[in-house]
Amino acid sequence: MAKRINKTKKTKEAKEKRYFEGFGIASFILGLFGITGTWLFAIPFAIVSIIRIRKQRIFKGIGFAIAGLILGLISAVISLVMWWRIMQQFEVLLPQLQNLTNFTTTYSAIYS
Repeated sequence: MAKRINKTKKTKEAKEKRYFEGFGIASFILGLFGITGTWLFAIPFAIVSIIRIRKQRIFKGIGFAIAGLILGLISAVISLVMWWRIMQQFEVLLPQLQNLTNFTTTYSAIYS
């Protein structure tokens, strides 16, 4: 009878074995390097992972998915703010660049 109990425990453990959801781990890693633009993939991967973990109980790793989502969102905000600041600087430099091109065309017309 003891062997039967051990066998049933092993089969229950085998049935309850849960696997890490790959999209959750991928979103976490992509979220870590999000400043390079990988946040574009980290956010959707995290959403897909959270949905799959909630629907299918064989997956675990909701913490990785949530962390990937948060890191992706933080990286997105930082990247967009940096892009906005670069565009502001470009608007300041644009008139100076136009003056420089006017100067070079004038200079080349005089000395040609």
